[in-house]
Amino acid sequence: RTAIDRIEEEKRTRFRETYGVLLGATHGIGALTGTLALDVQTGREDTVRRAERFQPPGTLNQQRRRTENIGFNRINPTLRVAADIDRHALSAGLGYSFEDRKEGNTDLVNGIPQAPNDTRQYRISEQVYSAFVQDTITLGDGG
Repeated sequence: RTAIDRIEEEKRTRFRETYGVLLGATHGIGALTGTLALDVQTGREDTVRRAERFQPPGTLNQQRRRTENIGFNRINPTLRVAADIDRHALSAGLGYSFEDRKEGNTDLVNGIPQAPNDTRQYRISEQVYSAFVQDTITLGDGG
């Protein structure tokens, strides 16, 4: 025998958007070439959950509304220099990346605000520095 003690229907609405711009400039002087770039991004993701819980035979028992909102910003400037000297293609670069990300939520049960879910409340800021040096050597006469 199977018994149903409740039925819960949940509808989710999710909205995502991201905007960004990538700018770059390259300039050469003789065998030396330099490139400066800037990548900037911002975005968000908002989710709304609407749930209704019914007890058999279809009596509305609970209404719940939850939201989860995520937002981020990212800035990433880079610099690269390159030169071709004889059979060597030399390049070196520097980069920096900063990202700020935050998430929050709300919860209503039968119209009464509930405590936010602390495991889903956070803010993260991250900074990453990078550098590279590269030498590509061509063997043979190239022809």
